[in-house]
Amino acid sequence: MHAPLHTPVSETFKAIMKLIHDETKTTLVKAAAQMKTQYDKKKKAAIEHCSTLQTCAEAMEALQMLKFSIRKGWGLNFMDELDEASQIEELEALLHQQMLVPKNMQAFIRSLTSHSIV
Repeated sequence: MHAPLHTPVSETFKAIMKLIHDETKTTLVKAAAQMKTQYDKKKKAAIEHCSTLQTCAEAMEALQMLKFSIRKGWGLNFMDELDEASQIEELEALLHQQMLVPKNMQAFIRSLTSHSIV
């Protein structure tokens, strides 16, 4: 068996390979740290956007049900859960609010400017 050669060329090659190895390792470590930082930012944003997976699942289910009902041509009834008396109260409140909206906006604005606010 022969002893390994230790020539200046092989030592230079070994030094260059070590330098390449070290630079590659440093670059990969930095890239991994950047990827983890980006992942953590995305994860935090996702958690903030949807505080719990259960809430996300419920929202997605509600959205799917809404899309299904729209595709079927069914109307949306936001009072479906209310009893008849509550529905009537809600409709009366809406009518009252509509009556508070002025019909002639310019006349309403003039009436506001004619009153002094102290």
